[in-house]
Amino acid sequence: MTGNLTHMINGGTDYIELRMLDLDPTTALGVRTSAVRFFRILLSYFMMTPMMTTPDKINLKLDQGRAMNEVVALENPTQQTIYHHEAQNFLDQLQLFGATIQWGPEYQEILDTMQDRLDNPRLTPAATLMDHEVDGSLMSYGLSMANRYQNRAHENPHPFTGFQEQPDMNADELRQRLFGVMGKPDNYQKKSE
Repeated sequence: MTGNLTHMINGGTDYIELRMLDLDPTTALGVRTSAVRFFRILLSYFMMTPMMTTPDKINLKLDQGRAMNEVVALENPTQQTIYHHEAQNFLDQLQLFGATIQWGPEYQEILDTMQDRLDNPRLTPAATLMDHEVDGSLMSYGLSMANRYQNRAHENPHPFTGFQEQPDMNADELRQRLFGVMGKPDNYQKKSE
């Protein structure tokens, strides 16, 4: 695809790239399992939703989405969004969809978390980060978290280097390298206490 979203109607798409999903400073990986699960919910829902068939409808929705995003981005993260009603309707649709396809409790838990965030904005990631703001900046918090994650990474005396040594290993080989036959990496050594 070359940027023309209306081409997807007839041509489909080969892949979807989700940007900014891995920018969570509160986790070493940059993305939480809950965020990945929420996107799986969204992708499943949108794949099962009737598609918009005209370029005008697609462009109108894109323009509405961009405008709403700009408004929400400038809102106070500790206050209820002006789009609360729309968000509630959407969460209700996701709940109904989930009941229809009978997804597991781990997905229901994610929707419960999103409902809690909608009802209490202080639970949102943005509001939580505000608690770490110093003089209008998150720089000291970001550096502190980066140092924490780096120190943890250096604590492993034998980091996994399998992809450099054998970039095309299959799943069984990777499992063996990571977990060994006893459920621990081959190079696992218990820390002395």
